[in-house]
Amino acid sequence: MSEVFYKAVRPNGASFHDPNFRWLPEGWQSGDPIPADWVVRHPNPAAKIAKDSGAHASRYLSVATVPTDCTGFRWPCALLEVEAIGRAYLDGGYPNKRRVRAARVVRELPAHEVFGPQGAEVVAIL
Repeated sequence: MSEVFYKAVRPNGASFHDPNFRWLPEGWQSGDPIPADWVVRHPNPAAKIAKDSGAHASRYLSVATVPTDCTGFRWPCALLEVEAIGRAYLDGGYPNKRRVRAARVVRELPAHEVFGPQGAEVVAIL
């Protein structure tokens, strides 16, 4: 069984860091079905994922081990459950982060989970 990871993306499936990079296909909107076996790959397959903390984020896809540590997200967002394809490397200095070359998007989760156990209440205040 694969380890579960999380990724917060824009409600249209694009990356917060680079809106031209898509975690889900063009035209997808939060609430739409996830395409079967949808895989996201790093745009530069030759990029090396270093094991040390000196690797630049442009060399890997970043995922989180917990939904509440999706660094760089903004509200509103879509929260995705993903699984690494291949090895997931620790991201030095960030215990809840992993570096991957590719990830399979498993499903969309309720977005309020990015705020933790009282996420629904946080969203109601926002």
